[in-house]
Amino acid sequence: MRPDFVIIGAPKSATTFVHFRLIEHPDVYMDPDEVPWFCDPDYREADFPEFLARFEAGHGRAAVGFKRPDYLARREVSPRLARHLPDARIIAVLRDPVDRAVSHYHHLIGYGFAPVRDVNRGLDQVLVGDLARAWPRTEEILEAGFYGAQIERYLGHFPRERMLILLHEQVHREPAETMRRVFRFLEIDEAFEPEHLDQRPQAVVYDLKRLRWRRLRNTILYRHSPDRMRLFPRDRIGPLSRSTLRGIDWVDRRLLARWDRARRPELNDTLVARLADYYRADTERLEALLGADLHHWRVFGTEKKAA
Repeated sequence: MRPDFVIIGAPKSATTFVHFRLIEHPDVYMDPDEVPWFCDPDYREADFPEFLARFEAGHGRAAVGFKRPDYLARREVSPRLARHLPDARIIAVLRDPVDRAVSHYHHLIGYGFAPVRDVNRGLDQVLVGDLARAWPRTEEILEAGFYGAQIERYLGHFPRERMLILLHEQVHREPAETMRRVFRFLEIDEAFEPEHLDQRPQAVVYDLKRLRWRRLRNTILYRHSPDRMRLFPRDRIGPLSRSTLRGIDWVDRRLLARWDRARRPELNDTLVARLADYYRADTERLEALLGADLHHWRVFGTEKKAA
């Protein structure tokens, strides 16, 4: 079974919300997990039949797809998608790159890819390159926000009418209408109403104390690759580790989650200005590509409350 659509990113922009709501739709089959096959180092052209086998359960569904938020920023992916799935429809969800960088940084902390430190200090060090040697994944925080260049690359391989570009703020404010747009784009029943429009499957944790606790949990569940760029599930988790995990989860759910009142932390004005300068030209490029007005984004200096 050949999939006919893919959610390509951006990271921390509500792609998981769209993924889960599509799984609810009776006309859709989606791989429940992220599918990294088109990214290096997972890609081997000879493995395409094995990739297709993941979607055999989708026979009879009107739309079959998969998701991987890294696909938008990874340069190698768009030509591979075009080669193997030339008729695919492409869905992207974009978020103000300044706000996304804040969420992305905290996400990496939780999985041990970034140091546990205040985001103002952390993102300042990302901007000047001080973290890249010890924490190589932190480089993707900035790269992931160049949507103009990324969308332009995809338009070199896929016609504009086969690309649906959503904005994070639309998903947050108008989830039902946003999903109707997605259903319409995929040519499936747009009258279907998902049950869980109020859920945020991967809500970002900003509290540093709670993130330290989650890192402990993830250390038991996963191992880092030698270059500290990837996580792999541990092959075996012994009884003691399973017991420890239950204790960690209990503390997180019953205690830390209740005490966690941390909102998205505010960046200082100097850091906001530097990030705005960093992304402004590319965001103007994105506006031209989409014919959209994005001046409500902080890239253009507009302060607002983030989701």
